[in-house]
This record gives sequence, structure tokens and C-alpha cells, in this order.
Amino acid sequence: LAGVGAADDTTVIIVTLEDVTARVQAEAELRRRATEDALTGALHRDVVEQIMEERLAEGRGMTVLYCDLDGFKSVNDTWGHEKGDEVLAAFAGVLRSVVRHEDAVGRWGGDEFVVVTEDLAPAAADRLVERIRDRTAQSLEATGVRPSIGVAHSHPADTVASLLRRADQAMYRDKDASRDKDAGRDKEAGRDKEAGRGNHAGGAGGPESSGLS
Repeated sequence: LAGVGAADDTTVIIVTLEDVTARVQAEAELRRRATEDALTGALHRDVVEQIMEERLAEGRGMTVLYCDLDGFKSVNDTWGHEKGDEVLAAFAGVLRSVVRHEDAVGRWGGDEFVVVTEDLAPAAADRLVERIRDRTAQSLEATGVRPSIGVAHSHPADTVASLLRRADQAMYRDKDASRDKDAGRDKEAGRDKEAGRGNHAGGAGGPESSGLS
């Protein structure tokens, strides 16, 4: 504030300084909490849905990946919810590490996540899925969790709900395929085990038969 003395024309200047650093930081933290999941740093579901709405309204295509962590319940049951939280945060980090800065990674609830990217060609989407699988295996191998991932590409007539529904359905197909593959491996391993027992029994009985003849 500035004032001029009436008698001697002296100018008086009063300067008030305020450190607003704390306030700015607090406002930034509030904005972060409004958009990001506190545990994983992934975007809230409603934020991702808004991004999808905007892309559809603007006529921009997109590719959606719906991810679900298989084996996650076992982590909670075996090591507790604190370890489960670590797994969720690590998987969100994996997703962020393989997409572009402008792509969206959101937590859909529980152990489900959604990734929204530009409109990818099918081969590029497949490569992205494999990168997610590979990095998850590297980061979370000890936990035994692995992602089931469904991919959906937007169409002009899509709504957010229809696009997410197709991605979700594709995720369940991927989950079923993984179970079938696991069942096939288990069955093959069982046959190998039985064959090994048979060979062992045959080898043990051979000398005895020779001795009787």
C-alpha cells in the first residue's frame, strides 16, 4: 500500500509478503486426490470415463485394455492385505511404464484396471499386452499373480459403456483361455508322471522275470 503524507509530501510504501507455498501445495494435493487413487496412483474410474467420453465426442478412436489380476486373492490370503496393496501399486506402476504419458491408466476397483490409449492397430495392441505380461512377470513373479487382459477397439457408434463391455468380455475370454491352458499343462504333467511310474515299475520287474526263466 502507498500513501502520501499531507504535511511533508513523504511517500510511505508498505509491502506485505505472504508465503503461499503451503497453500499451493495443499491445492495441488486436493486436485491429485480428486483424480487419482491414493493407493496406486492410477486415475479414478470417473476420470477415465470422462476421458473416454471426450474422445468419443471428438470422433477420436481409442483402444481399451481391461485388466484383472489372477491369483490376487491368494496374495491377500497368504501374505495379508498389506502385501496385496503392494501388488496393486506395483501393477499400476507396470501399466504406467508401458504406455505413453498421454494415455490413461485407471483403477476400476479391487484388482481391476483399465488402460485407454490411442487407436492401436491389432498387432500393436498385442505387443502392448505382451509387454504388460512380461513386466508383470518380472515385477511380481514371487507372488504368482498374472493379468488377464481384454482388448477392445472403439467404433463410431460406441458409447463408453459398450466399449468397456466389449473389453470386459474379452478379458473373461482371456481368463478362460489361460485356465484351459493351465488345465492342459496339468493333464500333460499327470500323464508324464504316470508314464514315469510305469517305466520305473517295468524296470524293477525286468530282472526278476529274467531270474525266474
